[in-house]
Amino acid sequence: MPIPRHPCIALSGALLALRCSVATGADRGLPGLSVYPNGSHTYPITVTPPAQGLVVRTLHLGTRVAGAQILPKNQGQGSADRTAPMQVHEVAVDLLRRTVYVSLLTTGQLFALSLDPSGDINPNVSRFTLNSVDSGVHNVVASACNPGKLWVSTQYDNQIHLVDTEAGLQSVGSFAVPRLLHNGSDWGLRLSEPHSVREAEDCSVWVALKGNTRGVPSGTDDADFTEMYDAMTVLDPSLPTNHTDGHAVWHFSPKAYNHSAFPGLGGQLHPSLPTPVMSAVDGQGNTFHAQDCSPSVLRVDPAGVATQIPVHLWFNASGPGVVAAPDGSVWICSLTRDDGMLLRFRAGTLVPEPFVHLGPGKHRTIHLAFDTESLGRDPEPMNVMYVLTSSLLLDESEPATEEVIAFHFDSTWDRLVSSTPLFRVQLPVQHSATHRIAIVGANGRGRSVVECKSVIVTGLLADTVFQIIPNGTSV
Repeated sequence: MPIPRHPCIALSGALLALRCSVATGADRGLPGLSVYPNGSHTYPITVTPPAQGLVVRTLHLGTRVAGAQILPKNQGQGSADRTAPMQVHEVAVDLLRRTVYVSLLTTGQLFALSLDPSGDINPNVSRFTLNSVDSGVHNVVASACNPGKLWVSTQYDNQIHLVDTEAGLQSVGSFAVPRLLHNGSDWGLRLSEPHSVREAEDCSVWVALKGNTRGVPSGTDDADFTEMYDAMTVLDPSLPTNHTDGHAVWHFSPKAYNHSAFPGLGGQLHPSLPTPVMSAVDGQGNTFHAQDCSPSVLRVDPAGVATQIPVHLWFNASGPGVVAAPDGSVWICSLTRDDGMLLRFRAGTLVPEPFVHLGPGKHRTIHLAFDTESLGRDPEPMNVMYVLTSSLLLDESEPATEEVIAFHFDSTWDRLVSSTPLFRVQLPVQHSATHRIAIVGANGRGRSVVECKSVIVTGLLADTVFQIIPNGTSV
């Protein structure tokens, strides 16, 4: 009997390199990967012909270097060029400042994309380096508790930052993550790589510590790890010198953070299965954490009690996408299902409900977004779930459709109004490893210029940002 393909090891060489990428282009075997200087730069935008009353505007951020000449990528190509991806990862929207922020993992930068008066992304982009080009800027989330600021994870230098959008995207608060896990007798589990950040209603913060993805030997020390290890050996002289890479989610309050309070630095560590990636909080304060190399979901209740919920009946691995809906339920994606199945945990429950309505073809879900208005000019009330499918774990030779599929729910978010999607939009650059989706809300109802609601998608390997917008509002 053949051994089942495990989602974390059954990858082609190119995709395994992506999944276990290192900080710099040179280390990843990507010669000529350029690191962009800070400042403003204008990038090309292409627009698809109208379909279903929508157009897709594609902002092309990628470059490759040929000798001393920097050439735009994706010119006249129907699929992504995987030779030197910058890895355009996460996206956050700040409508008050009319700006969309995206993270670039391999150049350690945040890009600020401004919105014009009608809501379209402006091709003039501002670029900011956070810490260093090797910091591994990954997750970016708007902070409700700190207006005008973003939570940003720098995955490779093991820090969380509070970044001020009105001060040149500079860090105004840095938090080193815990590096050792004391789990009963399991001293010596080495923690690293904060993958995602979620802010709770009480302004505490959840961080998914994904673990060593770069192939760096777990015995290789850095300054933070050495400091924590030395301090913890005072508490327990039997702490082993050979450390095993571990995984955990970390819950802390920024006001109670204490860099010398080992091991949780003033917070609480919850051991997880491999590998925690994204998190969401349901309507009763329970947090759900996807583990994208395990058929299980980690749930932590408000009292700090952690429970592993098996989902092997549906998923070989959970996530990466974990998103809370407006009704307080939590929805979980899986990149290991070809039929696009999602799981819903209603608020306060431990039993998932499967959701499969994506239609024929190969659809692997990676992320979701929810909204309470329709897409368009002067939008009307309507509960909509947007599902993003991705080719991230597939070889280019395998057929898969990367698209955004919109579903209309009833007024309580309990059930679909129709199993037929409101629309499905195939993105113009396929095999781009689409990664994250976000909604740009309309902020202009009743004004002389009506801003248009749109959907933003990042294309990780194509170095692109897609904007789906109603026809007639884009030039």
